[in-house]
Parts: sequence; C-alpha cells; structure tokens
Amino acid sequence: MNAAEAFAIGLVQRLAPEGRLMEVALAVAEQVAENAPVAVAAAKRAVDRGLDLDLDAGLALELEQYETVLRSEDRLEGLRAFAEKRRAVWKGR
Repeated sequence: MNAAEAFAIGLVQRLAPEGRLMEVALAVAEQVAENAPVAVAAAKRAVDRGLDLDLDAGLALELEQYETVLRSEDRLEGLRAFAEKRRAVWKGR
C-alpha cells in the first residue's frame, strides 16, 4: 500500500514536515505513552496479532483484548478519574 492508498482509507493520522519526522514521531509516542498501559498494550497486541487474520478472527481478537482491559484496575481508575474530573494515575494493572 502506498501513502496515497493509506491516506484514502484513514491510516495516515499525521504528516510530518520535511526533516521533522523523528520529532513528530516522538511527540505521538509521548501522547500514546500517557494513556493507560493496559489499554495501550492490548491495542498493540490486537494490531500485531491481527494483521493476517480474517474479519471474524480479527473481531474475536479485538474482543479478547477488550475483555482484558475491562478486567483491569486501570479501567476502574480511569472511570473514577473521569467522574472526579482529574487525571488518571495509571498503575498498569
């Protein structure tokens, strides 16, 4: 898939100005790292394992990862933080 095809189906989220790719990539990585580690790990597993799966198997994998997040302490912390209008303190559990 070339860049134009990726852009057409929504895979391109951000373009970096010439010569600033690493700067932009590190900024995005920092944004991702601020999120709940359990959820980030589940999303990465779903992407890594799901690339070669058909739709049904991919959806089953996504559900499996979602259930992992649902059982996490971090999910409850995120809900509490939202209700209390504060930043969540992630534990990675």
